[in-house]
Amino acid sequence: MLLEPLTQVEPKPSFNYRNANIYFVMLDRFNNGDTRNDNSYGRHKDGKQEIGTFHGGDIQGVIDKLDYIQSLGTNVI
Repeated sequence: MLLEPLTQVEPKPSFNYRNANIYFVMLDRFNNGDTRNDNSYGRHKDGKQEIGTFHGGDIQGVIDKLDYIQSLGTNVI
């Protein structure tokens, strides 16, 4: 068995949230990036005027809009 010495790795500094620009996403309301999952669990997409219902937003919708969110100066979602 050949043993090699461990190399020291400097720890990466943690992100400082003190000066973070946070963008809060209401996922269901933000952007519908994948219409194939709109009827999951028997839910049906309802009109946007009906505030207590499902509107179709999803993770793919957020991914599709990352450039927009970053253009606002946001560095945390």
